[in-house]
Amino acid sequence: MASNSIVKICKRALIFAGVNNPIISLDDNSVQARVVKANYPKSVESVLRDHVWNCAIERKRLAPLSQAPAFEWSYQFQLPTNPKCLRVVGLYNATSDYVVEGDKILSNDASINLIYVGLITDPNRFDVLLSEAISARLAADIAKSLTDAKTDAQALWALYEEKLRLAISVDGMEGSTPNSGLETWLSPWSH
Repeated sequence: MASNSIVKICKRALIFAGVNNPIISLDDNSVQARVVKANYPKSVESVLRDHVWNCAIERKRLAPLSQAPAFEWSYQFQLPTNPKCLRVVGLYNATSDYVVEGDKILSNDASINLIYVGLITDPNRFDVLLSEAISARLAADIAKSLTDAKTDAQALWALYEEKLRLAISVDGMEGSTPNSGLETWLSPWSH
């Protein structure tokens, strides 16, 4: 993975959005810096939630909370906050079903091995294609604030979708697929 920074990702977003005034820092005294700084976290969370990114996979063994759910399930577990759980991928070696409700997982298993997409705050963990997708998403998120509608919002969303598809495609090529059949391949975390 190439050296990356939040500023580089934000500069690329400004270029995609058609903003010609570059920033040096997110703390610059400019509208551009304030807008990208305010929107960057939301854009990153949105892109990370859009796919099960290899670089964002986290694994945690969770113990149940002391208070059980009111009915239907035997146990509840707090979703991780460090790193923040953005998307539950599945439970490894679960013996029962589960459901996500708010910031909890409910299950009949007394302990769970959670696999999830975690919030990455270090941009050096992003590969170059994921960085491009984040920049494109950020551009689509900020364009109206900075360009006086000079940039077509639909074109920026199309750019984001294109960058996202490419990043997902390449990300999906890393690793092996289970050889136990199509159902397992489609849902590798369900066994």
